[in-house]
This record gives sequence, structure tokens and C-alpha cells, in this order.
Amino acid sequence: KPYDMSACTPISTACEEAGVPLIVVCTDISSNYDCAVMVSNEDIGRMKAEAIVDALGGEGNVAILNGTLAQESWVTQADAAKEVFAEYPGITVVEEQVAENNDQANAITVAENWITSGTDIDAIWCSQDTVAIGAGTSFQEAGLDVYIVGQGGMEDAQIAIEDGIIDA
Repeated sequence: KPYDMSACTPISTACEEAGVPLIVVCTDISSNYDCAVMVSNEDIGRMKAEAIVDALGGEGNVAILNGTLAQESWVTQADAAKEVFAEYPGITVVEEQVAENNDQANAITVAENWITSGTDIDAIWCSQDTVAIGAGTSFQEAGLDVYIVGQGGMEDAQIAIEDGIIDA
């Protein structure tokens, strides 16, 4: 997913000039493309939130760990997730922060700060897999069992699920 949709224009132009079809996935861009495969960001945000609600049995403290907020799709997803959490009186969003640049190290820092502050967290809704792996690593190293949901399906995340670092 590009952070700045207008930055895709040179790629779009180069593909057009070379006669190479440009296919975008999950994110609309502000320049020309030949085909798009789109997914509703609201649906993604809701699905991740519903997985957390189910895992917690409708009760618990949830943290939201977003990637860079310049990525509109993550803001949309987080807003949809908050709507789901609001439907459950037993769910409380206790933290919401950003892991700058979707960086795993930044996610580790945010999660370590939550742990150090003693914030009671039962689950973490993450914007994407890299952020989820960072948070999961911190909580696992602290010996804390927290249900963590990411997004993307990258190979590292699949391994992290197998290793019990993240849950979904």
C-alpha cells in the first residue's frame, strides 16, 4: 500500500509508456491503472475487531496499534473497528497509538511502553502484520498473554502465528 497515492503517478506513467498493465490491489491510487482488486477497508477493520471480540468473549481491554496515519485505509479500518468495539459494553479501548512508518521496532517501543506503564491489555488490534509482530514480540518476551490481530498475510506473520507471537 502506498503511503502517498500521488507518488504512484511516475509508476503509472512508466507502465503506460511501456505498455505494461498496472494492477492495483486493495488501495486506489490517484493515477491511471488497468485493473483493481479492492477490498472494503471498513469490512477488514470490522473483521479484525470481531475476531478480538470473539476471542475475548465480549469482555476485555483492547489497544489499537496503527501504522502511519497518512495511510487512509488504516484510519478507515480503525474507525470501523472502534464502531464494533462500541457495540460491546464489556470491551474498552484503553490505548490507541501509532507505530511510525509501520516499523516493527517502533511497534516494539509502543508495546514496551504499554507494558511498563502497567496498562491492562487483553487484545491488540493492529493495522498490519509488521506492527502486530512487533507488539507480539514485546508481550511474549514480557510473558504476557495478549490476543493480537494483524493483517496482510506476509510470510513472517504466518511464522509468527505458528510461533504463538500473534494470533490472527
